[in-house]
Amino acid sequence: MDDVLTRAARDPVGALRERAEASGRELGLAFSSYFPLEVADAFDLEGAWLPNLTAPDYPAADAEFQTFVCNPVRAAVEVVLSEGLPLGLLATTTGCDARLAMGGVFREERVPVPTVMLRLPVAVGTPASLRQAERALWAFCDEAREALGHGLDEDLLREACAARQTVRERVTDLLDRMGDSVPAVRAYRAALASQVLAPGVVLDALDSAPRDDGSIARGVRVLVSASSLPSLQTIEDLESLGAVVVADDTCTGTRAASRRVTPGDDLLAAVARSLVERPSHGPVMVEPGRARVDRVVALARRREARAAVFLRHKFCDPHAFEVPVLRRALEEAGIACLDLEVDREPGLTPRDRMRVETLLEGLA
Repeated sequence: MDDVLTRAARDPVGALRERAEASGRELGLAFSSYFPLEVADAFDLEGAWLPNLTAPDYPAADAEFQTFVCNPVRAAVEVVLSEGLPLGLLATTTGCDARLAMGGVFREERVPVPTVMLRLPVAVGTPASLRQAERALWAFCDEAREALGHGLDEDLLREACAARQTVRERVTDLLDRMGDSVPAVRAYRAALASQVLAPGVVLDALDSAPRDDGSIARGVRVLVSASSLPSLQTIEDLESLGAVVVADDTCTGTRAASRRVTPGDDLLAAVARSLVERPSHGPVMVEPGRARVDRVVALARRREARAAVFLRHKFCDPHAFEVPVLRRALEEAGIACLDLEVDREPGLTPRDRMRVETLLEGLA
Protein backbone atom coordinates (compact mmCIF):
# COMPACT_ATOMS: atom_id res chain seq x y z
CA MET A 1 0.00 0.00 0.00
CA ASP A 2 3.01 2.32 0.21
CA ASP A 3 2.71 2.43 -3.60
CA VAL A 4 -0.65 4.19 -3.24
CA LEU A 5 0.96 6.97 -1.21
CA THR A 6 3.95 7.20 -3.54
CA ARG A 7 1.80 7.53 -6.64
CA ALA A 8 -0.34 10.22 -5.04
CA ALA A 9 2.72 12.15 -3.79
CA ARG A 10 4.37 12.08 -7.22
CA ASP A 11 1.25 12.53 -9.37
CA PRO A 12 -1.38 14.37 -7.31
CA VAL A 13 -3.41 15.41 -10.35
CA GLY A 14 -3.72 11.81 -11.51
CA ALA A 15 -4.65 10.74 -7.98
CA LEU A 16 -7.36 13.40 -7.79
CA ARG A 17 -8.83 12.31 -11.11
CA GLU A 18 -8.90 8.66 -10.06
CA ARG A 19 -10.44 9.54 -6.70
CA ALA A 20 -13.30 11.48 -8.28
CA GLU A 21 -13.93 8.74 -10.83
CA ALA A 22 -14.00 6.07 -8.13
CA SER A 23 -16.39 7.97 -5.84
CA GLY A 24 -18.62 9.53 -8.48
CA ARG A 25 -18.33 12.86 -6.66
CA GLU A 26 -16.76 16.12 -7.79
CA LEU A 27 -13.70 17.63 -6.16
CA GLY A 28 -13.77 20.43 -3.62
CA LEU A 29 -10.29 21.77 -4.39
CA ALA A 30 -8.43 24.15 -2.08
CA PHE A 31 -4.99 25.70 -2.37
CA SER A 32 -3.95 26.37 1.22
CA SER A 33 -3.59 24.28 4.36
CA TYR A 34 -5.70 26.92 6.11
CA PHE A 35 -8.79 25.65 4.34
CA PRO A 36 -10.41 22.84 6.41
CA LEU A 37 -11.04 19.97 4.01
CA GLU A 38 -13.66 18.46 6.31
CA VAL A 39 -15.92 21.34 5.28
CA ALA A 40 -15.60 20.42 1.60
CA ASP A 41 -16.32 16.80 2.55
CA ALA A 42 -19.45 17.93 4.38
CA PHE A 43 -20.75 19.51 1.17
CA ASP A 44 -20.60 16.00 -0.34
CA LEU A 45 -17.44 16.77 -2.30
CA GLU A 46 -14.05 15.07 -2.39
CA GLY A 47 -12.09 17.63 -0.39
CA ALA A 48 -8.44 18.04 -1.37
CA TRP A 49 -5.55 20.47 -1.25
CA LEU A 50 -3.43 20.80 -4.36
CA PRO A 51 0.26 20.23 -3.50
CA ASN A 52 2.96 22.24 -5.24
CA LEU A 53 3.71 20.98 -8.75
CA THR A 54 6.76 21.59 -10.92
CA ALA A 55 6.90 21.94 -14.69
CA PRO A 56 9.10 23.75 -17.25
CA ASP A 57 6.25 26.13 -18.12
CA TYR A 58 2.62 26.90 -17.37
CA PRO A 59 1.18 28.31 -20.60
CA ALA A 60 -2.36 28.97 -19.34
CA ALA A 61 -1.25 30.52 -16.04
CA ASP A 62 1.59 32.48 -17.64
CA ALA A 63 -0.97 34.21 -19.84
CA GLU A 64 -2.78 35.43 -16.72
CA PHE A 65 0.00 36.42 -14.33
CA GLN A 66 2.97 38.73 -14.37
CA THR A 67 6.34 37.06 -13.94
CA PHE A 68 6.62 37.76 -10.21
CA VAL A 69 4.07 35.18 -9.03
CA CYS A 70 5.30 32.19 -7.05
CA ASN A 71 5.32 28.68 -8.47
CA PRO A 72 2.67 27.20 -6.10
CA VAL A 73 0.05 29.73 -7.23
CA ARG A 74 1.04 29.59 -10.89
CA ALA A 75 0.99 25.78 -10.91
CA ALA A 76 -2.38 25.65 -9.14
CA VAL A 77 -3.98 27.99 -11.67
CA GLU A 78 -2.49 25.94 -14.51
CA VAL A 79 -4.08 22.77 -13.14
CA VAL A 80 -7.52 24.37 -12.85
CA LEU A 81 -7.36 25.91 -16.32
CA SER A 82 -5.76 23.02 -18.20
CA GLU A 83 -6.22 19.63 -16.55
CA GLY A 84 -9.97 19.19 -16.91
CA LEU A 85 -10.46 17.84 -13.39
CA PRO A 86 -14.06 17.12 -12.29
CA LEU A 87 -14.42 20.15 -10.04
CA GLY A 88 -17.45 21.03 -7.95
CA LEU A 89 -16.03 23.89 -5.88
CA LEU A 90 -12.83 25.95 -5.74
CA ALA A 91 -12.00 27.14 -2.23
CA THR A 92 -9.56 30.02 -1.96
CA THR A 93 -8.29 31.74 1.17
CA THR A 94 -6.92 35.07 2.19
CA GLY A 95 -3.15 35.30 2.53
CA CYS A 96 -0.59 36.69 0.10
CA ASP A 97 -1.53 38.91 -2.87
CA ALA A 98 -1.09 36.08 -5.40
CA ARG A 99 -3.53 33.81 -3.59
CA LEU A 100 -6.02 36.65 -3.33
CA ALA A 101 -5.86 37.03 -7.11
CA MET A 102 -6.68 33.40 -7.90
CA GLY A 103 -10.46 33.80 -7.71
CA GLY A 104 -10.35 36.74 -10.08
CA VAL A 105 -8.37 34.70 -12.59
CA PHE A 106 -10.85 31.84 -12.44
CA ARG A 107 -13.77 34.21 -12.97
CA GLU A 108 -12.00 36.06 -15.79
CA GLU A 109 -11.36 32.75 -17.54
CA ARG A 110 -15.00 31.73 -16.96
CA VAL A 111 -14.11 28.55 -15.12
CA PRO A 112 -17.53 26.87 -14.84
CA VAL A 113 -17.10 26.10 -11.15
CA PRO A 114 -18.04 28.32 -8.19
CA THR A 115 -15.10 29.93 -6.41
CA VAL A 116 -15.65 30.82 -2.76
CA MET A 117 -13.12 32.57 -0.52
CA LEU A 118 -12.53 31.87 3.18
CA ARG A 119 -11.58 35.25 4.67
CA LEU A 120 -9.48 34.42 7.70
CA PRO A 121 -7.92 36.93 10.11
CA VAL A 122 -4.36 38.09 9.50
CA ALA A 123 -3.38 38.19 13.17
CA VAL A 124 -3.92 35.22 15.49
CA GLY A 125 -3.68 34.65 19.21
CA THR A 126 -6.44 37.06 20.24
CA PRO A 127 -10.14 36.68 21.13
CA ALA A 128 -10.95 38.86 18.11
CA SER A 129 -9.21 36.43 15.76
CA LEU A 130 -11.34 33.58 17.08
CA ARG A 131 -14.53 35.51 16.50
CA GLN A 132 -13.42 36.53 13.03
CA ALA A 133 -12.51 32.95 12.10
CA GLU A 134 -15.95 31.71 13.15
CA ARG A 135 -17.72 34.46 11.19
CA ALA A 136 -15.51 33.76 8.17
CA LEU A 137 -16.29 30.06 8.11
CA TRP A 138 -20.02 30.65 8.54
CA ALA A 139 -19.90 33.15 5.68
CA PHE A 140 -18.00 30.68 3.51
CA CYS A 141 -20.59 27.98 4.15
CA ASP A 142 -23.45 30.35 3.36
CA GLU A 143 -21.84 31.36 0.07
CA ALA A 144 -21.02 27.75 -0.80
CA ARG A 145 -24.61 26.69 -0.05
CA GLU A 146 -25.92 29.35 -2.40
CA ALA A 147 -23.44 28.39 -5.13
CA LEU A 148 -23.93 24.63 -4.84
CA GLY A 149 -27.66 24.64 -4.24
CA HIS A 150 -27.49 22.61 -1.04
CA GLY A 151 -26.23 23.07 2.48
CA LEU A 152 -23.57 21.45 4.61
CA ASP A 153 -24.45 18.00 6.00
CA GLU A 154 -23.69 17.96 9.73
CA ASP A 155 -23.39 14.17 9.85
CA LEU A 156 -20.85 14.24 7.03
CA LEU A 157 -19.00 17.03 8.84
CA ARG A 158 -18.79 14.97 12.02
CA GLU A 159 -17.51 11.92 10.15
CA ALA A 160 -15.00 13.96 8.15
CA CYS A 161 -13.67 15.75 11.23
CA ALA A 162 -12.96 12.44 12.96
CA ALA A 163 -11.37 10.81 9.91
CA ARG A 164 -9.21 13.75 8.95
CA GLN A 165 -8.07 14.33 12.52
CA THR A 166 -6.90 10.72 12.68
CA VAL A 167 -4.92 11.26 9.47
CA ARG A 168 -3.33 14.43 10.87
CA GLU A 169 -2.36 12.59 14.06
CA ARG A 170 -0.74 9.78 12.05
CA VAL A 171 1.16 12.23 9.85
CA THR A 172 2.30 14.15 12.93
CA ASP A 173 3.64 10.93 14.43
CA LEU A 174 5.67 10.23 11.28
CA LEU A 175 7.05 13.77 11.17
CA ASP A 176 7.98 13.63 14.86
CA ARG A 177 10.00 10.43 14.28
CA MET A 178 11.81 11.52 11.12
CA GLY A 179 15.47 10.67 11.11
CA ASP A 180 15.21 8.39 14.14
CA SER A 181 12.89 5.54 13.19
CA VAL A 182 11.15 6.91 10.08
CA PRO A 183 12.86 7.99 6.84
CA ALA A 184 11.93 11.56 5.95
CA VAL A 185 10.78 10.48 2.48
CA ARG A 186 8.17 8.20 4.07
CA ALA A 187 6.87 10.99 6.31
CA TYR A 188 6.62 13.54 3.52
CA ARG A 189 5.12 10.98 1.15
CA ALA A 190 2.30 10.45 3.65
CA ALA A 191 1.85 14.19 4.17
CA LEU A 192 1.62 14.85 0.43
CA ALA A 193 -0.68 11.90 -0.23
CA SER A 194 -3.00 12.98 2.60
CA GLN A 195 -3.67 16.20 0.70
CA VAL A 196 -5.21 14.41 -2.29
CA LEU A 197 -6.40 10.95 -1.20
CA ALA A 198 -9.52 10.13 0.78
CA PRO A 199 -8.75 9.78 4.51
CA GLY A 200 -9.71 6.10 4.58
CA VAL A 201 -7.30 5.30 1.76
CA VAL A 202 -4.46 7.08 3.57
CA LEU A 203 -5.16 5.27 6.84
CA ASP A 204 -5.34 1.88 5.11
CA ALA A 205 -2.00 2.55 3.45
CA LEU A 206 -0.39 3.66 6.71
CA ASP A 207 -1.78 0.65 8.56
CA SER A 208 -0.24 -1.71 6.03
CA ALA A 209 3.20 -0.08 6.20
CA PRO A 210 5.82 -1.00 8.84
CA ARG A 211 5.80 1.39 11.78
CA ASP A 212 9.56 1.54 12.20
CA ASP A 213 12.46 1.34 9.79
CA GLY A 214 15.95 0.54 11.05
CA SER A 215 17.67 1.69 7.86
CA ILE A 216 17.94 5.39 8.70
CA ALA A 217 21.02 6.85 7.05
CA ARG A 218 23.64 8.62 9.11
CA GLY A 219 24.42 12.25 8.33
CA VAL A 220 23.93 15.86 9.40
CA ARG A 221 20.57 16.38 11.12
CA VAL A 222 18.63 19.11 9.30
CA LEU A 223 15.48 21.17 9.79
CA VAL A 224 13.58 22.02 6.60
CA SER A 225 11.57 25.25 6.47
CA ALA A 226 9.32 26.28 3.57
CA SER A 227 5.83 27.38 2.67
CA SER A 228 4.75 24.28 0.77
CA LEU A 229 7.27 21.54 0.10
CA PRO A 230 8.60 22.05 -3.46
CA SER A 231 8.46 18.30 -4.19
CA LEU A 232 9.22 14.90 -2.71
CA GLN A 233 12.28 14.89 -4.97
CA THR A 234 13.70 17.82 -3.00
CA ILE A 235 13.81 15.74 0.18
CA GLU A 236 15.33 12.82 -1.71
CA ASP A 237 18.01 15.13 -3.12
CA LEU A 238 18.87 16.60 0.29
CA GLU A 239 19.26 13.19 1.86
CA SER A 240 21.27 11.85 -1.10
CA LEU A 241 23.88 14.51 -0.30
CA GLY A 242 24.24 13.47 3.35
CA ALA A 243 21.50 15.45 5.12
CA VAL A 244 19.10 13.65 7.44
CA VAL A 245 15.86 15.63 7.65
CA VAL A 246 14.68 15.41 11.26
CA ALA A 247 12.46 18.49 11.70
CA ASP A 248 9.73 20.06 9.59
CA ASP A 249 8.53 23.67 9.41
CA THR A 250 6.29 23.59 6.33
CA CYS A 251 2.60 23.91 5.45
CA THR A 252 2.86 20.53 3.74
CA GLY A 253 3.95 18.94 6.99
CA THR A 254 3.76 20.10 10.59
CA ARG A 255 1.73 23.27 10.14
CA ALA A 256 -1.19 21.46 8.55
CA ALA A 257 -0.85 18.25 10.56
CA SER A 258 -0.73 20.06 13.90
CA ARG A 259 -4.31 21.33 13.67
CA ARG A 260 -6.73 19.75 16.15
CA VAL A 261 -10.50 20.07 16.32
CA THR A 262 -12.01 19.85 19.80
CA PRO A 263 -15.63 18.67 19.32
CA GLY A 264 -18.37 20.64 21.03
CA ASP A 265 -21.97 21.70 20.62
CA ASP A 266 -21.02 23.78 17.59
CA LEU A 267 -18.70 21.64 15.48
CA LEU A 268 -18.30 24.23 12.73
CA ALA A 269 -17.18 26.80 15.30
CA ALA A 270 -14.68 24.25 16.63
CA VAL A 271 -13.29 23.80 13.12
CA ALA A 272 -12.94 27.57 12.77
CA ARG A 273 -11.11 27.83 16.08
CA SER A 274 -8.74 25.05 15.06
CA LEU A 275 -7.55 27.12 12.10
CA VAL A 276 -6.31 30.03 14.20
CA GLU A 277 -5.35 28.03 17.30
CA ARG A 278 -3.22 25.41 15.54
CA PRO A 279 0.16 25.02 17.27
CA SER A 280 2.21 25.77 14.18
CA HIS A 281 1.61 28.76 11.90
CA GLY A 282 3.59 30.13 8.99
CA PRO A 283 4.46 33.80 8.36
CA VAL A 284 1.17 34.57 6.58
CA MET A 285 -0.43 34.58 10.05
CA VAL A 286 0.92 37.23 12.41
CA GLU A 287 1.52 35.75 15.86
CA PRO A 288 2.19 37.71 19.05
CA GLY A 289 5.79 38.75 19.67
CA ARG A 290 8.45 36.18 18.82
CA ALA A 291 6.13 33.17 19.03
CA ARG A 292 6.97 31.78 15.59
CA VAL A 293 10.71 32.43 15.82
CA ASP A 294 10.97 30.90 19.27
CA ARG A 295 8.95 27.85 18.16
CA VAL A 296 11.21 27.14 15.18
CA VAL A 297 14.35 27.48 17.28
CA ALA A 298 12.88 25.21 19.97
CA LEU A 299 11.96 22.64 17.32
CA ALA A 300 15.47 22.64 15.90
CA ARG A 301 16.98 22.20 19.35
CA ARG A 302 14.55 19.48 20.40
CA ARG A 303 15.29 17.49 17.26
CA GLU A 304 19.04 18.15 17.65
CA ALA A 305 19.28 19.70 14.19
CA ARG A 306 22.70 21.04 13.29
CA ALA A 307 21.51 22.94 10.23
CA ALA A 308 18.38 24.55 8.81
CA VAL A 309 17.63 24.63 5.09
CA PHE A 310 15.12 27.22 3.88
CA LEU A 311 13.39 26.10 0.67
CA ARG A 312 12.12 29.52 -0.27
CA HIS A 313 9.81 29.76 -3.28
CA LYS A 314 10.85 32.52 -5.66
CA PHE A 315 8.64 35.62 -5.25
CA CYS A 316 7.16 34.38 -1.94
CA ASP A 317 7.36 37.61 0.03
CA PRO A 318 6.09 36.42 3.45
CA HIS A 319 8.80 33.77 3.70
CA ALA A 320 11.48 35.95 2.09
CA PHE A 321 10.88 38.69 4.65
CA GLU A 322 11.14 36.34 7.63
CA VAL A 323 14.20 34.31 6.56
CA PRO A 324 16.74 36.87 7.91
CA VAL A 325 14.96 36.93 11.28
CA LEU A 326 14.77 33.14 11.55
CA ARG A 327 18.31 32.76 10.32
CA ARG A 328 19.68 35.15 12.92
CA ALA A 329 17.86 33.36 15.75
CA LEU A 330 18.92 29.90 14.58
CA GLU A 331 22.55 30.90 14.11
CA GLU A 332 22.57 32.44 17.59
CA ALA A 333 21.44 29.00 18.80
CA GLY A 334 24.43 27.41 17.04
CA ILE A 335 22.47 26.07 14.06
CA ALA A 336 23.96 26.67 10.60
CA CYS A 337 21.57 27.97 7.93
CA LEU A 338 21.25 27.79 4.16
CA ASP A 339 18.68 29.70 2.08
CA LEU A 340 17.81 28.04 -1.25
CA GLU A 341 15.53 29.79 -3.74
CA VAL A 342 13.32 27.18 -5.42
CA ASP A 343 11.10 27.63 -8.44
CA ARG A 344 9.99 25.25 -11.22
CA GLU A 345 12.72 22.64 -10.88
CA PRO A 346 11.60 19.15 -9.82
CA GLY A 347 14.48 18.90 -7.32
CA LEU A 348 17.64 20.71 -6.33
CA THR A 349 19.54 22.46 -9.10
CA PRO A 350 23.25 21.59 -9.62
CA ARG A 351 24.17 24.90 -8.01
CA ASP A 352 22.03 24.24 -4.96
CA ARG A 353 23.38 20.70 -4.65
CA MET A 354 26.87 22.20 -4.47
CA ARG A 355 25.76 24.68 -1.80
CA VAL A 356 24.18 21.90 0.27
CA GLU A 357 27.31 19.78 -0.06
CA THR A 358 29.44 22.71 1.13
CA LEU A 359 27.20 23.23 4.16
CA LEU A 360 27.23 19.56 5.11
CA GLU A 361 30.98 19.16 4.63
CA GLY A 362 31.56 22.04 7.02
CA LEU A 363 29.49 20.27 9.68
CA ALA A 364 30.76 16.73 9.14
